[in-house]
Amino acid sequence: MKILIVSPYYAPYSRVGSVRMVSLSRYLAEQGHAITVFALERKSLEEEVGADCLTTPDPPNVEIVRYSVPNGAHLHYVKRDRLHLKYFRKQIDQLLSYRHFDILLVSCGPFYPLRYMKEIKKKYAIPYIVDYRDLDVLNAAPETPSLLVKLKRRIVAIHKFIVENQCAQNAAHIVVVCPGDGEKIRKSFHIPASKITTIFNGYDETVLPEKKAVSTRPFGDSVHIGYFGKFMYCSPERGAWLLEAINSLRSQGIDVALHHIGTPNPLIANYIEKNELDPKIYVGYGDMNYQKGMEMLENMDILAMEDVHPTGLGTKIFDYIYLNRPVIAILPRGIYLAEFIQRFENCYACDSVQDIYNAIINIRNNKISVLSSNYQPHDYSRQLQNQRFTELLAEVINSANAG
Repeated sequence: MKILIVSPYYAPYSRVGSVRMVSLSRYLAEQGHAITVFALERKSLEEEVGADCLTTPDPPNVEIVRYSVPNGAHLHYVKRDRLHLKYFRKQIDQLLSYRHFDILLVSCGPFYPLRYMKEIKKKYAIPYIVDYRDLDVLNAAPETPSLLVKLKRRIVAIHKFIVENQCAQNAAHIVVVCPGDGEKIRKSFHIPASKITTIFNGYDETVLPEKKAVSTRPFGDSVHIGYFGKFMYCSPERGAWLLEAINSLRSQGIDVALHHIGTPNPLIANYIEKNELDPKIYVGYGDMNYQKGMEMLENMDILAMEDVHPTGLGTKIFDYIYLNRPVIAILPRGIYLAEFIQRFENCYACDSVQDIYNAIINIRNNKISVLSSNYQPHDYSRQLQNQRFTELLAEVINSANAG
């Protein structure tokens, strides 16, 4: 198969979502397929997502064609997207004018490439698959008290909905990262369920040591709670609940602390200081690469996360599944992640400070050291997800050729 992957933020082991396409491109190349990736060049990537994601070499045998866009940081995001689309169109046309591909896979966000997919299909007779890591226009907009801002957002949302709907209607197939997103796309764009496939993000076992079926860790006098990623970011309130629960435990003489691997957040120190919490409840290590961060998390007793996305799963839960440690998930009861984690016997859905407190006490007192005794990690590995992606690509190409 000759495959063109359009993934603007493609950069090995960044935490901006491109890890999914990096892993897939590596896997496809290893299977002998001809893989070309169309992605932003270094300067544009640094301006868009930061330089920390550019420290690892690109996968071998994967051709990377880089394009550039103006910074546009001073522009409103609508004008910036329009500007980026203009440069994207010109440069991908240059590539497609002399190169033939069996299929195009576009992974988003950013979402401006979707606005050109229908035309690419028509001009170059290439079927395309859309990989949604995030639903963008189908997700609820942030609340604002300004009627004028609401009106402007509504007008933008209507335009984006029309564009994304056209893209979805003309796609050969649509891939989502969780069933909830697939259901939302089906209802919103009136896409048949047969045209939508869920492929999880999974954990990247290619950079991790092979684990035993069950890996236990005896509890000591201290309780180490690990957190990988942006803490108090998606839900500062729920992150604060975790700090409050740990502080309450420490006030009772229990040696427990949160060990955070990820970008420092000033909200954390401010909250601890403002509410006069014990500063020993939190230990921050800053950013680490994926492999080193996972190695550190393996030495934790409990893993924690907070989430509020109504349909998404993200990547963190799959990393935690791989580590096979008890998980405290701080989230609303009704979201899809709360339903998903019920399959693991020692994953605690917590919706209050008291819930978190009770979960930590239960894990500690009962010396619970694994997420699940019936541990089947391969079900959530990237290798399995990449296999499913490869089969789907082949099916779509065969169907297009037969048509």
